[in-house]
Amino acid sequence: MEGELAWWDLDSRKKTRTIEIEDGYHALALSSDGLTAAIGLDRGIRLINVRTGTAKEATGAAASSPIRLSFSPDGKTVVSTNIDGTVTLWDAAAATPSETLRGHSRTVWDPVFSADGETLYTGSSDGTVIAWDLSGDRRLGRRFTFTHDRGLSLWPPRHPGKFSP
Repeated sequence: MEGELAWWDLDSRKKTRTIEIEDGYHALALSSDGLTAAIGLDRGIRLINVRTGTAKEATGAAASSPIRLSFSPDGKTVVSTNIDGTVTLWDAAAATPSETLRGHSRTVWDPVFSADGETLYTGSSDGTVIAWDLSGDRRLGRRFTFTHDRGLSLWPPRHPGKFSP
């Protein structure tokens, strides 16, 4: 059904619980401990406690609406990648933006954290990947191109895809 976040029992194939959300496309991520769901909103995010259904949200706080969301390995940070080329870091406890990273010129896709959570890798439709040092200088080295054979790609059918650090 449109406008809901649903939990399903995979054995019985029945819906066990729902939380109402706005209709439309929403980026979605689940924390590694399974206790918090992050949902993209209009220029913001909603963090939902999976057990209680209580939520914290920030709308209008980011430069654009999230395309993808991901939790850091420790669950303290949520990253949103955005259509305007920005990457927003959010404090997962407060649901507030802590920093906006700029460096891509087009839509940013799947963010990938290093295992220690200190480096964030982002790939963009501009054909580049940036490694962000989240513990220090915020940018490692320089951008590198990975779509030289395809040129620039557009939303939605062509994008850089998933990658791993």
